Amino acid sequence: MLFLKLSKMIYFKSYLRLILLLFICSSYHNSTFSQTNSIQTGVTNKLTINLRNEIGVSTSANVKGDAVVNNKAELELKEDSKITKNFSSEDDPGISGDFVVTPTGSSFNLTGLVAANEYIIKKAEFSSEITNQDPTTGELIGNGEPVSGDASSSLFTNMVLDVEQTNSSFTSSFSSNF
Repeated sequence: MLFLKLSKMIYFKSYLRLILLLFICSSYHNSTFSQTNSIQTGVTNKLTINLRNEIGVSTSANVKGDAVVNNKAELELKEDSKITKNFSSEDDPGISGDFVVTPTGSSFNLTGLVAANEYIIKKAEFSSEITNQDPTTGELIGNGEPVSGDASSSLFTNMVLDVEQTNSSFTSSFSSNF
């Protein structure tokens, strides 16, 4: 009888183990697993070209002692003057460029940029004078000590062509597991 009770108990334990094993297997088999992944990449190449033209006059003076400085700079251009506001070439008005992208960086090869100015001067007067005499009375100013210094008046032109290349890249990623 003890054998019968022991055998029923073993049978019952085995039966419970089997049910538990089936429950675990069935719940694992019916489980839901989802995954969402997203990776976005991009590259931006930007080219900026600016042309700036300047023409003008400047005056400067540096003196030591009591002095009167008289600087004069006048400039008047004729209406026929040609001042370039954009860039190209009359023979070939096309500007071309090639972006070269490599795994380690990028570069830009640009051809066809031409800018030319033709300033036709109608009137120009430049003079500089340093004196230690009062211009109205003609008398020496200050204590009559010697005066030293320099003064200048001049014409300047400046043409600046700025070419700026900007390369940027981005990577964004999103991942969700549930």
